[in-house]
Amino acid sequence: MHAVSYYRNRAAEDVGAVAREVAAGSYEAIVFGSPSAFVRLSEACGARASENLGCIALVAIGGTTAEAIRAGDCKVAAIASAPTPKGIADAVEVALRR
Repeated sequence: MHAVSYYRNRAAEDVGAVAREVAAGSYEAIVFGSPSAFVRLSEACGARASENLGCIALVAIGGTTAEAIRAGDCKVAAIASAPTPKGIADAVEVALRR
């Protein structure tokens, strides 16, 4: 038997660069497509994660992702009504109006 890994949950190679851009205030909104995406960026942001991410409209693709954002001491600006391009776009629009 030979095992093949077909899925790995790991941080993107450029997550450190994104964390620096977050700290610099480069984003108005960020959409998280999974709880782990939020966790990875939050970890990369370090001790000031909730402060830096708190200045950005955080959008969750669904309820589980929203729970992860809240568990990270951050506010969810909007949750997509459906995990579709339209659902996400509508949620971003709502988040940016706040």
